[in-house]
Amino acid sequence: MSNALNTKLLVGYIQFVDLETGFWQIVEDEAKFRISNIAEELKKENLRIAAIVEMMDNEMSIFMTGKSIKIIEYKIIK
Repeated sequence: MSNALNTKLLVGYIQFVDLETGFWQIVEDEAKFRISNIAEELKKENLRIAAIVEMMDNEMSIFMTGKSIKIIEYKIIK
């Protein structure tokens, strides 16, 4: 269950970072957010989306990028 106080609306684009094992992220303006649960439908470089995400403040990662997020709901922007 998501904590409403720990959610955020992001509007940006999807990007794959080919570093070590690789990871997907949402880039919003200059901020980057590593996606911990990306749907297959979203695995497209430069795909624009609006997403309600949960900030995963306690999640550890080997990747040195922005904060980790879990996508709760999304809409592809055409």
